[in-house]
Amino acid sequence: MRSFKFLSVLILAATLLFGASCHSSKKSKSKMSYSWKLYKALQHKMSDAQVVKIGDTVLVIYPELAMFGVGKDEIKMEAQPAFAEFAAILKDYSRVHLIINGYTDNVGGPEANLSLSKRRAENTKRLMVSNGVKEDRIMTNGKGETYFIADNKTAEGRQANRRVEFVLYESK
Repeated sequence: MRSFKFLSVLILAATLLFGASCHSSKKSKSKMSYSWKLYKALQHKMSDAQVVKIGDTVLVIYPELAMFGVGKDEIKMEAQPAFAEFAAILKDYSRVHLIINGYTDNVGGPEANLSLSKRRAENTKRLMVSNGVKEDRIMTNGKGETYFIADNKTAEGRQANRRVEFVLYESK
């Protein structure tokens, strides 16, 4: 499980570099302070999430939360309270925008998985909006089966790969 968490951090870092590279890397003291406060709040209040801060960006993943069923884009009931808690924190940080990246396991074809990952991200966005996060603060991406964080040869690994990840950044 330790290597799984390390791999998760590595994937999140890659997502940051490629997914959120459109944001300036210049840091002002107030922006660092704001993102640092967000990071600390997320770490403190979300014990089931992995929270990583890289520069002015905060990455959030739930490495052990079963989010989606095989071939499904509906968020499992057991995952919804964690997302509601996350949304409640985000409401206190109105300058923060987020990118939701959806992923799949390798069951099914690449085109079907890309479409499925997009729907997972969109459904997560709808859930976050229904929990009070303003829609204009959220962008979504589907990544398909390409960026796996666990071995797709096992049921546990495939479950871990059926996920969404969050990239948080301060809007300008």
